[in-house]
Amino acid sequence: MSTTTIVVSGGPLSGPAAVDAAVAAHLRGLDPPVGRIVAADSGFERAERLGLPVDDLIGDLDSISPAALDRARAAGVRIHEHPTAKDATDLELALGLASGSQDATEPDGPGPPTRIVVVGTTGGRLDHLLASVSVLFSPAWSHIRISALLDDHLVLALGAGATEVPVSTGATVSLLPVGGPAHVRRTGGLRWVLDDEVLDPVAGRGVANVAESTPVTVELSGGHLAVVVPGALGPVEHQPAHQHPADQDEEVRT
Repeated sequence: MSTTTIVVSGGPLSGPAAVDAAVAAHLRGLDPPVGRIVAADSGFERAERLGLPVDDLIGDLDSISPAALDRARAAGVRIHEHPTAKDATDLELALGLASGSQDATEPDGPGPPTRIVVVGTTGGRLDHLLASVSVLFSPAWSHIRISALLDDHLVLALGAGATEVPVSTGATVSLLPVGGPAHVRRTGGLRWVLDDEVLDPVAGRGVANVAESTPVTVELSGGHLAVVVPGALGPVEHQPAHQHPADQDEEVRT
């Protein structure tokens, strides 16, 4: 059965309520449907704001508030605590759990999903943001379709093959090589066509292209590419301040 797993990362919780509402609406329309939700440390509190019922909480638990941790325990969330002195970020641990590559403590747990969507923020520490994007490309979960929604920025983690980018005409689309040069066999629908070109990670050749027509397609014959679509959720209207999670009636899982 095809399923999507949502991984909610930590980071600042001070973003506009309107962006959270747009993110929650986007997640309700995911295909395939959501089968599991994993929170990385204080990502549990972000999940609460988005109305996401968390199944697993993982990390060193140094940034989640004591009250939120108590709520997670009371809700029966499976908690996977790791030492603070570790070699992986909390998001990396969460992706390992979500992908099935670290289910040794849960031998009867769900199998790997078809798709993983990371939900996070572009705010906070720059080193955390760069690491969060880089870890999407780990070979440990390269067999799973990976994307991220960082506030209203969509990031697709692409390897070799052809991919359709879900954008509207006029959207900005940046193609950023990760970990080394990326060989773009061809693109479709973009204003500045790339045809059998190599994008270098130390040059800005792929930044700020434009969707001239849809569908927008990108085909790679080698390397890895982060496709970034700023403002992917469309215009976001101002909304009142956040509701308490208990006042939110809708959940993402169907």
